[in-house]
Formats: sequence, C-alpha cells, structure tokens
Amino acid sequence: MRVATQVLVCLLVLAAVPAVPAAAQGDASGPLTMISHFKAPPGDAFPDWVRTMYGATLEGLVEDGKVLAWGITMPLFHHAETTHSIYMSVPDWASLAAAFDAFEEREGTLSAEERAAMGELFSKMDMSTHRDELVQHVRFALGGEGTPAEKYFDIGYHTAHPGKGPQAMTLYDRLIKPVYERLLADGVITGYGAFVPVEHSGGGWTHGGWVGLADLAKMDAVHAAFDEAEASWTPEDGQMVMETFDASAHYDLLLQVLD
Repeated sequence: MRVATQVLVCLLVLAAVPAVPAAAQGDASGPLTMISHFKAPPGDAFPDWVRTMYGATLEGLVEDGKVLAWGITMPLFHHAETTHSIYMSVPDWASLAAAFDAFEEREGTLSAEERAAMGELFSKMDMSTHRDELVQHVRFALGGEGTPAEKYFDIGYHTAHPGKGPQAMTLYDRLIKPVYERLLADGVITGYGAFVPVEHSGGGWTHGGWVGLADLAKMDAVHAAFDEAEASWTPEDGQMVMETFDASAHYDLLLQVLD
C-alpha cells in the first residue's frame, strides 16, 4: 500500500448529488475515498498492470499532497462480483479533480503497445461487475508515529432507518468509538473511522465503519473488546440500536492490502 502520513481509508465505497445526504448523518468535513471494484482474471496481471499504469502518477500526487493514500486490495473471503479493488483518498474535491486530470494525462501518453496490452487485459475481465464508489469520512483516527502499515481492512456496512442518521452517529460516538480509541491506544489496531456515501452503487447502506489491522491475529482482541463492551450495554442501548438500524441489511468485508 502507498500512503502519505499513513492516511489510509476505509473501503468500499466510490460523484454527484449524495444518494443519502452526508450532512444529515454527521460532520462531513473529512477526507474522501474513491474505490473502484473489478473482477479480474486469475493471477497477478491486474495488480501489476495498475502499478505499472498508474503507480508513478499516484506517487506524484502523493508528493504534491493531492492524494493522501492509495492501494490495491483483494477480499480475503472471495465473492462473485469483485476480485480486486483500487482505493484512493483525497483531502477534498479539488484534489479529486486534480487526480482525474493526472490520470487523463497519463493515459494520453500510452504507446500503441501499452494500449494493446491494456485492451488484452480488459478483454479478459468481467466489466459488467465493475463499479465505482465515493465515500466521505465523518470520523477518522490513525495511530501515531511508529504505527505499522495496514495489511487488512475490516469494513462493516449498515443501513439506518429513514430519519435516523443523526442518531446513528450518536450511537457510534457513545458505544463504538470509545472501544476503538482504547484498541488504538493499545496498538491493537492501526486506525478506525466511520463514513457515509457520497455516491455508491449497489446496496442501500447509509453508514460504514472501518478498522485497520497490521496483523489479522489482532481480530481476536478486537472481538473480545466488543463482546465486553456489549455486555455493559443497557437494555435501552440495545433497543436504540434496533430502532436505528435495519439489521437485515448489514454486511461486512475483510480486505487484504496487496504490497
């Protein structure tokens, strides 16, 4: 993974008018993350092509402060629609526009051989499953100096009932954030946060949460911490959670960051 000051991001989420107004769900002043999902043929050709095609451009954008982080991931537990995802985090819309301009400039320099190689690769991909997403981070925290690089992202997608967006963030801040703060301080996780869709394709989720891990074995400690925290919830807490979210719409993703 390539990162500037280790500003990672969650995933799974990639611009137009928000499908669910972010301002209604919490402070929407955080960075943006764009994610593109692909179904590529078996092997390492696609990640290698991404690095060759866009790596230098992305690293230049990192140096200029236009891109905070970028990387290539694959789902640890595979599913039919996606084999790889590319994510890119930017501080604001102006930086996103600058990144798009840089990509267009790079594509304009392709040789005939490079175009032919790209065409051959994409002819083997199932582009009917391709989708892009854009999310905005409304809560965002990273470990301090010396924190190892993320090797995994655990992401949960949730759907709040209509009108329950503000309550969802209130619950996050009261019940979830303190647990993650302790885990981050103890070095169990590398970062955590919450995000809302600016634009997303597929699913009706309204909120997402992510946690970064340098070691998958740390998930035992994460799960134990939440088991302990949930045991202390009052019946009113549990009732509020059920009234706020559609539990049947929840789903998770565990992503591995490719070196």
